[in-house]
This record gives sequence, structure tokens and C-alpha cells, in this order.
Amino acid sequence: DGKWLAFPAVGPDNASRMYVRSIDSLDVRPLLGSEGIPGLSPPPFWSYDSRFIAYGAQGSLRKSEVTGTPAQTIGTTGSAFVQGGAWNREGTIIYARPNSYLEQIPANGGTPVRVTSLARGESAHRWPQFLPDGRRFLYLRVSYSTEKTGVYVGSLDAKPEQQDDRMLLPTDRQAWWVTS
Repeated sequence: DGKWLAFPAVGPDNASRMYVRSIDSLDVRPLLGSEGIPGLSPPPFWSYDSRFIAYGAQGSLRKSEVTGTPAQTIGTTGSAFVQGGAWNREGTIIYARPNSYLEQIPANGGTPVRVTSLARGESAHRWPQFLPDGRRFLYLRVSYSTEKTGVYVGSLDAKPEQQDDRMLLPTDRQAWWVTS
């Protein structure tokens, strides 16, 4: 909703954790239970209603309410951080582990399920962003061949190996869907 900033940082106690700050204030507040975020962690992502921040820490996907309730574990990732994620209105989260495919998991917790499969010559799928219908999403496919690296459109309704393999935009950066 544009009213909060969320960012990982190292505090005075030398512990890395997630912090929030209201745009209307200079006060920065740590989020309880968010310790263990790598110092140069990719940015967190927000729930569709801006109540929660989701991020990877200590091998799990976690969420913290912006009001400061203790962090909750959504699921196990086996990775210190995630390389982007998105949260739709139906409570589905898709996220990327480093050098891997995209996975989905219910926002209330559960077991991750594969959403995409790495094609031959690909090294990673990253930075998913839901489109307005909440079923389709943009994401970056990273290939060992630069001409195949770019933004693609995926769908929660397609099997991992049946995701559309037509490139939308050649780039090595993430795409953001913005509603005006």
C-alpha cells in the first residue's frame, strides 16, 4: 500500500533481521523472529493486502506481520534466502530458491510444490510477479545462453513442464507489474 518500508539489516546486537519503517515516521522497528537473514539478502515481498512481509531465512520461508507479531514459518526452502516471491489474493505464494525452479506454497503454511521446471540450458527461475488475475505470473528465466534469458509468463494452472516457453522480453532483470 506504499505506507511501509521493509528491509534486511544488521542491528546493534550484530544480528541480521528484517526491519520495518512507516513512511510517516523515522522510527525503525525490528520484526521479532526474523533473525538469520543473510546480510545481502534479496528484498522481501509483500502479501496482497500489505499486512505481511515474506522472506527467506535459515532454510525456511517466513512471514512477519507489519504490526510486529512474531515471525511464522510458512515452509522449508533448504536455502538461506529466496530470490523473489509473490503472494496472490487466494493465499498462494510463489517463490524462487537460488539456482532453482519456482515453487508454490499456501501462505498459511504447507509443503512446497514445483510450479516450473528448468529447461535444458537454464540455471534459474527468479523474481515472480503475479498478474492481476492471480493465476498467471511474470518471472525471469536465466539461461546459460543470453539470447534465451528473459521474462516469461507462467501459470498456476499449467504443469511445471508445460509452462509457456515463449519469451515476453529479453533481459537479465526482473519485471514488475504495476497497476495505474
